[in-house]
Amino acid sequence: MTANKDKIISYSHKLNWQKAKIGKLSADKKEIIEIATPADFGGPDGFWSPEDLFVASVNSCVMTTFLFFIQKRKIKLLDYESKAEGFIEKREGKLKFREIIIQPTIVIPEDVSENQIIKIIELSKKHCLISNSINCFVELKYQIKKR
Repeated sequence: MTANKDKIISYSHKLNWQKAKIGKLSADKKEIIEIATPADFGGPDGFWSPEDLFVASVNSCVMTTFLFFIQKRKIKLLDYESKAEGFIEKREGKLKFREIIIQPTIVIPEDVSENQIIKIIELSKKHCLISNSINCFVELKYQIKKR
């Protein structure tokens, strides 16, 4: 779907409680995801939690925004992999994410300028819809490799 400034875009899903602290998240034409309360808060091990999905949404948005700018500039990309970690602390009597650190490793051909990639990384952070919509600090610690 192409977004424009006059159109409102919506995303919807359905969540069904299964048992204990586990539910199934579903949406049209998408795989079902089992989610649960994180083990840190008394949930079972081995399930995606809302906290995992929150950090993953920032990580994946940074990547897809980066890929948008790479494609737009017709730059060859050999590989992109990123790790993400979110830090929660108690502030104002509530648990909140303090920051999310995204660590992409970007592999480019020898003939691609690292400065060009750095500019695209900065654009990706600036234009990431998810990180622009949240209330915690997002930091990018990137590594660029040439092959």
